[in-house]
Amino acid sequence: MAKSILLIGMSGVGKSTIGKALAKSLNWEFVDGDTLIESKEKKQLQTIINEDGLDAFMKIEENTLNSITLENTVIAPGGSIVYYDNLMRKFQENTIIVYLKNNLNNIKKNIHNLESRGIVGLTTNTLEDIFNERQPLYEKYAHIVIDLSRTPLSKAHQHIEKQLRNYPS
Repeated sequence: MAKSILLIGMSGVGKSTIGKALAKSLNWEFVDGDTLIESKEKKQLQTIINEDGLDAFMKIEENTLNSITLENTVIAPGGSIVYYDNLMRKFQENTIIVYLKNNLNNIKKNIHNLESRGIVGLTTNTLEDIFNERQPLYEKYAHIVIDLSRTPLSKAHQHIEKQLRNYPS
């Protein structure tokens, strides 16, 4: 099995919830990319975007995600990670990338703080636009796809572990 797992998918899909359960089950570290950025910058994601601009935020996000140690770690980055092609290629080579897929209606139900969430692109696009733009990117980079519209969130980490056992090392 790979030394690390990267969970990708839209905001509100459950990357952090599933990532914590998966890391605990594997006895690995868990890293939440958004929390790491907020801790490092001492600001919420949306505040960074509002005060410093989207370009500055994306540079901070890319640098922060690039600095994560890839050793027995489950990583839950922000949903916008797929915009960084070089970073995604690095993760493709050094981790197993699991795409947590869900439909837009379920994602909308899970996001209660849309305006303050810090979703890249939301100032100029709708959530539906972002969803449609990112879907092919998530598919492009994923080694494994877990369809959460058919899998309860509480069981998702078990489905991932089953897929990992069948995944070539």
